Amino acid sequence: MEQRAKTAGKTAAAAVYRRYINKMKKKTKQRQLAELQFRGSECTQDCSGHRAGYEWWQRNRRTPQSRSASFDRGAAIAAAGG
Repeated sequence: MEQRAKTAGKTAAAAVYRRYINKMKKKTKQRQLAELQFRGSECTQDCSGHRAGYEWWQRNRRTPQSRSASFDRGAAIAAAGG
């Protein structure tokens, strides 16, 4: 719609579309950043390591000996009652 408005010489309408598009991009970015948390702990990608560590601790009830900081963090969150 923005391109169509520009082509028709309607710069004000094109600006309205552009503002809306930018607003939606900002909301999407904020939502994506908010989703990169697991029970209050920030994740770098998809939080799968945190989830796996959390679930592992729920099953075993002991501290894991892993090489993954994300996994260990998930287990620590579960141990803390999170």
